[in-house]
Amino acid sequence: MEFLGYLVCSVVFLILIRGRALFRRRRTLPPGPTGLPLFGNLFEVGPKPHESLAKLAKTYGPLMTIRMGSRTSVVASSPEVAREILQKNDEACSGRIVPDAATGQKHHYLALVWISTVEQCRLIRRALSICLTNQQKLDTLRGLRHKAVGEMIQHVSETRDRSLAIGELAFITALNMMSNTCFSVNVAGFESGEAQGFLNAVKTIMVVDGKFNIADVFPWLKPLDPQGLRTKAKVAYGWLDDVCDGFLTRRLKHRESNLPSYGDLLDSLLDYSQEHHESEFNCKNIKVLLGCGWKAAVEKLGLGQDSDLFQNPFAAFIPVHMQGYDSAVQKKLIEKAKLAAAAEAFTVQQTEQNGALRCSRKELKSVRSLNRRWTQWSALKWKMPR
Repeated sequence: MEFLGYLVCSVVFLILIRGRALFRRRRTLPPGPTGLPLFGNLFEVGPKPHESLAKLAKTYGPLMTIRMGSRTSVVASSPEVAREILQKNDEACSGRIVPDAATGQKHHYLALVWISTVEQCRLIRRALSICLTNQQKLDTLRGLRHKAVGEMIQHVSETRDRSLAIGELAFITALNMMSNTCFSVNVAGFESGEAQGFLNAVKTIMVVDGKFNIADVFPWLKPLDPQGLRTKAKVAYGWLDDVCDGFLTRRLKHRESNLPSYGDLLDSLLDYSQEHHESEFNCKNIKVLLGCGWKAAVEKLGLGQDSDLFQNPFAAFIPVHMQGYDSAVQKKLIEKAKLAAAAEAFTVQQTEQNGALRCSRKELKSVRSLNRRWTQWSALKWKMPR
């Protein structure tokens, strides 16, 4: 009993000390909702922070303090305040809190999105401007991208008698265009499952990065990794890191042998690292930069592969001006397209002898129902694309 009493007193004492420290800090911070003792404003923000923060801003103003667990943040919710922070005080506010799942990436502190020093960030952005986004460099690498497209056309011509998965074909082609730009080689074949490894790794990273992590609001839980998100991210990041590390190691051996240069992105980054001091931009930076580039590219390509156009071809019949409507309206438009296709495909043949319809009454009733529903859909004043 005495031990339990000491434990309760210790917990109450720590809560009081913590509350006093928070009270003193809040006097120098902008106003904001009080929140609960341990959780802060976690429940007030909820699963839709953009909506809840907009409502709180109407009460506490364009600059307010929000406490998420053990994290205290200042939220700007007006163009004027955002301009003051991002333009006039950008260097002072350039630091970011790295999510716990992102630390699963090896050398994550060198990634452009999480880098802390302004000079290092400028150096990497300059490297990208010279080696990748330069128009002259893109024109030089055009032949490598055309090579991947030519291989796709050849594969389609060779398999003209078989059905093709258009989404998978487009994903592999774009993936090989990216790999040729970076390494001058293909990383996936049309008949192999190598592309699925990239897709699985990036999807895992997207899932763990998008999930709410209790360790982000209570940092003292990070060593425990209660949801296992950092462990899953570490495996996925490790897979991408091994791919980039293999290409980088082979390229360094190739350059040591004084063989002709490929002239791709990897060669440009290695040349750029030689021009600058090794402590500023080295192989670690290159590996992290390539890994982040692969993640961004595969994420974009993977989302395109899983889009409604590949999963539901009738989604292409939705007019552009109605693509912003809610899902219920889009489902009705897709149903209309299906009805039109069914009515067009259903043909009723007549016999030459008695002119009788060669279809059952049930089939005839189905055709009439299709025509009647098609007439109802025509009231939307929407035409099928030719």
